[in-house]
Amino acid sequence: MKIENIEVIPVHLPFKAEFLISRGSVVDKNIGAPHIYIKVIGINGIAGWGESRPSHRWSYETEESVVSTIKNYLAPKLIGKTLLT
Repeated sequence: MKIENIEVIPVHLPFKAEFLISRGSVVDKNIGAPHIYIKVIGINGIAGWGESRPSHRWSYETEESVVSTIKNYLAPKLIGKTLLT
């Protein structure tokens, strides 16, 4: 199956409660957190989904860096490629 399109869908989701790890709060429940969903669509219409949750607490990635890297670098290289099944 060949990849026909890759959609990048950034959203900002709320949290029900503050998310804590050993180093402290990762996200304030009132502010929420960025999530980036990736939809890979084949020429036959079948779609697969992926998700990224960038956080400055454990990497340098930001919402903007994830979206721009996928849209400008990864997607153009992958569209038209055949997936191994």
